[in-house]
Amino acid sequence: MKRSSLLVQPFSILAALVLTLMQAPLVSGSIPALPPGVTTDHPMMYRVRQRTKVMAPRSGPACNKIRVWHALPNTRPWSRVTTNVGITALSYVPKTGKVEVGDVEEGGHIVFSSDNIRPGTQLVYESDFQVISVNRTFNPHSRTIFWNQYSKKDLELGEDIGEIHPTLAAVANDLKRDNQPIMFVMKASEWVRENIKYDASVAYGNDDIDQIMTNRRGHCGHAQNVLKQLLGQARIPYKPVFGLNLVDRYGGLNEDRIRLDYSNNHMWAQVYFPSIGWVEVDSFQGDKCYFIPACMIQNNTGFQNYSVWVDEEGQESRMPNWSCVNGRFVCDYGVDNAITYSEQAM
Repeated sequence: MKRSSLLVQPFSILAALVLTLMQAPLVSGSIPALPPGVTTDHPMMYRVRQRTKVMAPRSGPACNKIRVWHALPNTRPWSRVTTNVGITALSYVPKTGKVEVGDVEEGGHIVFSSDNIRPGTQLVYESDFQVISVNRTFNPHSRTIFWNQYSKKDLELGEDIGEIHPTLAAVANDLKRDNQPIMFVMKASEWVRENIKYDASVAYGNDDIDQIMTNRRGHCGHAQNVLKQLLGQARIPYKPVFGLNLVDRYGGLNEDRIRLDYSNNHMWAQVYFPSIGWVEVDSFQGDKCYFIPACMIQNNTGFQNYSVWVDEEGQESRMPNWSCVNGRFVCDYGVDNAITYSEQAM
C-alpha cells in the first residue's frame, strides 16, 4: 500500500477544526450506515500506538510552546461503538493531553501542549487505542448512476477543485464521453495508476499539479490530487480521506529512510453518487479502486494521523520545516513520528 506525506491541511483549517470541537470524553453519536452496494468482510481488531518525538533546536529563536495532535479514527458502520470516535481502550502520555471530540464526520483527536522548552530538549508524546476495521468493497455494477441525476445541491457537497490542469481536463472529457459516473471513477483511477509512478522522495508538494504532471511521479497525496482534478472536471463531488494504512507492524519499511514520519499512513478519497452517498476510492488501486482493505482506517477530517505546531519567541506559530536533500527529508525540530500496531482477526 502507498503512503502519503500529507500531514496537515493549512493551519486555518486545523485551527477551525480545533475551535469547533469540544473538550469532552468520547460522546455518544449516530453510527453512519453502509452505502448501498458496499459490502464488508474479514473484520480485524488493531491495537495502534503512535509515538511522536520533537526536539527543540539548539540555536535560533527560543521555543515557547510545542503542540502535538494525534488523530483518532472516525466511527464507521463496522466500528462496534456508539461514540463519535470509533475506538476503545484509549490511553495517552503525557496525561496532560486533552481529548477533543466533534461530530461523527469530524471525529476527534488528542492535543498535547508543552511550554518553555529548553534548547536541545527532546519531548515524546504517545497514544494507544483499539479499533475495529473491515475490508469494504463497492460493487460498481450494483446500480447505474447517470450524469443527469446530480442535482445542484449534490454538486456543492465536495471540495472546491479550483483550476483544472489542461491535460487532466482533456483526459476527463474523453473518459466522460464513454462512461457514466461510477465507471468514470474507475477509469480515472486506472489513468492515475498508469500515469503517476509512485515515488515518496519527490520534493514538490502534493498540490503542485504542474510539477506532478511534468514529472508524473509522487506519493498517494499527489495521486489523489490528480484524481480530484479529473473528478472536478467531470463534476463528481470529491472529499479527501486521511488515515492509517497498517502494513508494517513496526512502523518502518523503507520509506522512513526518506522521511521519519512516513509510517503506516495514507491518503485516499470519497466520491459522491446520487441515491448511494459517499463511497471510498483509492486511485492507486486502478480498476480495483473500490476495494478498501481493513488496514486502511479513516481518521478525522482535519489532518493525517499527527500534526506538530511550534511557537517561537517573536515569531508566528508554524509547523516545523522539512527540507529535502538528495531524496531525504530533514526536519528543523527533529520530528520523528512512528505508528506501530498489533492485529487480530475477529
